[in-house]
Amino acid sequence: MSHEEFFNRLPQYQGDESGGEGENRDQLEFFSPEFPIHALPPALSEIVGHFSTHNRAPVSANATAALSVLGACAGRRLRIDTHPGRYTTANLYCMVAQRSGRGKSETLRPWLAPIQDFEQARLEAHKQQRIMRRTQIQVFEAQLKKLRGQISKARDDAHGQAMQREMQAINEGIEHNQSQLAEPQLLVNDATQEALSVIMADNDQFAFSVTAEGKLVLQNLTGKYNEQGESEQSLYLKAFSGDFWRSNRISRNRVHLDLPCLACLWMVQISVLKRILNQKDLMEEGLLPRFLFCICMEPMPLIDPDRPPDPALVDDWASRCTSVLRTYHSAKVFYTVPVEKPAYRHFVEFTNAAIMRMNNGLEDVQSFVARWGEIAFRIALVLHLAQHGAQAHTAALRLETAQNAIELIKYYAEVQMHLLAPQTENEQFRRGRQLYRILIERYDGSQTLREVNRRNGFKSTEVETLAAKYPNWLRVEGIPTVAGGTPKRMVSAIRAS
Repeated sequence: MSHEEFFNRLPQYQGDESGGEGENRDQLEFFSPEFPIHALPPALSEIVGHFSTHNRAPVSANATAALSVLGACAGRRLRIDTHPGRYTTANLYCMVAQRSGRGKSETLRPWLAPIQDFEQARLEAHKQQRIMRRTQIQVFEAQLKKLRGQISKARDDAHGQAMQREMQAINEGIEHNQSQLAEPQLLVNDATQEALSVIMADNDQFAFSVTAEGKLVLQNLTGKYNEQGESEQSLYLKAFSGDFWRSNRISRNRVHLDLPCLACLWMVQISVLKRILNQKDLMEEGLLPRFLFCICMEPMPLIDPDRPPDPALVDDWASRCTSVLRTYHSAKVFYTVPVEKPAYRHFVEFTNAAIMRMNNGLEDVQSFVARWGEIAFRIALVLHLAQHGAQAHTAALRLETAQNAIELIKYYAEVQMHLLAPQTENEQFRRGRQLYRILIERYDGSQTLREVNRRNGFKSTEVETLAAKYPNWLRVEGIPTVAGGTPKRMVSAIRAS
């Protein structure tokens, strides 16, 4: 499907039957197109299909979990060159919505097992290191105490300065060992923004937020634990793209993150998703446009309990994740995946097509459409990881991978647009009614598109869209000029007879 065909098939927003007034989320009907599993690398596609037969979740939910987890395994140390001097990482924000009782935890369990095993092994190793570091701190403190008593008795200034340098080195050793006492943590289930920032600061500025209880995340985001009750999403916004973040709370230690990186995989009930979509702060401030949504409505049949998952496929998934974790998540340097020119051109063509539609019919959801190009690069990096594993940085990203990534982002974009349909319909209804009143009350029913844009902020593309959507209210037509030049484009209010 061409980019133009894709954008043309996006939902024509029908909204609710309330005449555009208010949000009708309780009556929202969810739609999910068929997931393009063929866009996944063959080995990953096989694992996804097999796990789907065992954890009571459809292919779309399992594929979304696989993409999210594999991207999180790379942490912030693997990136892709999206523009000259600009990079993006493999971290994705994903939200999978299922009805209550459909086994959200069961869906997550097999995908998270390699990360949990990796984290448990790190914790065991850290226990031994922590004992050694505490012992070293005690030795340093004893040395420091001894030097404090001797410095006042220094023979001369040079001797005193030498002792001060020794004390400085000891203090640096104490600080270094203290900084290594925090337990390593990759997975985060339920944490406030402040707690999350501390965890990231102690773990190479990266964390993977995973939960099967999306209600808890919603409470944190909407400020349940904030004294002012304000939404707490700034860290999520910054850590999506690696922007500098700082916390200066008086009651807590200061935390600053230079290149934070956060991945999210949230399993939520349908009722919680409706509540999330009703949070205007999450929509308008930009958090929800960063998410890929997956909607799972159909019940899945139970399988034969005597047929366990294929051990070879389970081991294959564990091996892929573990090799990526050891190579990239634990790295001290950054690795960059180059992009072949045909692949890069494919991303550019899709992004430009999205920009064209942002200014021609999708103005009211621009914050969502604007993210599709960037997220497509991230999906492509995850697909590249699935193909090359720990050798991903040694191979260039090819056109086929870019094409598959674009096909996947089109799937998630279509789900997004269907979720936004009621809100978009309501906003278009409001704008159409506003334009109609302006034409009647200020311009005696008719005005040029140029003047409506200049004086009232209605772009020509928006006026054309509103006129096509509400032909009983508005009409756009060309009026010939006296000199025979280019006809004026006029918009008129159709008065009720």
